[in-house]
Amino acid sequence: MPGPDGDRRRHDNRSRARREYAAGAVTLAARPRFLIVELTRKCNLSCDMCRPPSLNRSAGSMAPELFERLAAELFPYAEVVDLRGWGESLILPDFEARLARTAASGAAVRIVTNLSFERPAVLDALAAAGAYVGVSLDGATAATLRHLRRGARLDLIERNLLHLSGALARHGFGDRLCLYVTCQAPNLDELGAIVDLAGRCGVGDIRFAPVTGAAGTALALPDDVARLRAAVAAAEQRAAHWGIRASLTASLVDWPAPVPGDSACLHPWTHCYIAADGRIGFCDHLIGPAGDPYLMGDLNAAGFEAIWNGPAWCALRREHLGARAPTAPQFDECAWCYRNRHLDSEDLLEPALCDKRLLLSKVTWP
Repeated sequence: MPGPDGDRRRHDNRSRARREYAAGAVTLAARPRFLIVELTRKCNLSCDMCRPPSLNRSAGSMAPELFERLAAELFPYAEVVDLRGWGESLILPDFEARLARTAASGAAVRIVTNLSFERPAVLDALAAAGAYVGVSLDGATAATLRHLRRGARLDLIERNLLHLSGALARHGFGDRLCLYVTCQAPNLDELGAIVDLAGRCGVGDIRFAPVTGAAGTALALPDDVARLRAAVAAAEQRAAHWGIRASLTASLVDWPAPVPGDSACLHPWTHCYIAADGRIGFCDHLIGPAGDPYLMGDLNAAGFEAIWNGPAWCALRREHLGARAPTAPQFDECAWCYRNRHLDSEDLLEPALCDKRLLLSKVTWP
């Protein structure tokens, strides 16, 4: 367990970070509050939404020396350490050791996983650590899941969900499990059935979002707003039946303009993504090869401070405070988010934000 010095550093860093964000500072004394540590880019599945044939499939894992450097330098300040990336972290042979090292720092542990593997001891370790676990599941039938996530087994995922939900509940962390569902043309008519699957497996939180960048592909959502509304209504009805909190983390229909008066996104002030090879970015939505253009430094070439408060990151913070032009460096995806992104896990840092979650019952349509 962390000692009082570690707890004090984390508490002081949180207070400092809040002050700097409120003041609109672009050069920060605070360290990241939310770390995304990409343990690997290797995956046991092959899904068109993130690994299409046109995308670079090179994959590697984080060196132990780099992980230990991050643990020593940044974990004592972070409130959340998310041990995932473009790959599937839970298949790594040394994952339990990485989990133990992270939990020992005093930071909350978070993970997102496909759960399509047989490693019950890893699931038990996550539950014992009180980890926040997001499970990616995009189909309620074996055929749809095989189509969207090549290599996935629905029966195995269901069994693991039951195991994990039970283990978390026994440790008093039953509210830390959620399901992430990417909405795509092939699964749109199964959203209600996916909610039923979650209910049977003891999952109380489901978060839906579109597959971004899918325009012109077989995964793209239809322009038929009536069909989208019907799919969301079916999911909302089944969620009410099970008592599940169901929300959208991003709009299914692209909105034309940002919400007027919306405050600056927290991420450039609070989040830091460290890729498996040591390169650094600012957002957990920009992970993997598709997000590599948004990386802003490399720990193999510079110290963390030089990147965190370097010219690129400071310019990005200024843009979030100012014009928010899509053409600004590193800002194209951010401009989309200001129009379409809703609360996901930011309330782990700022609990008051949980009221901003877009429940399915509150979704508006053009």
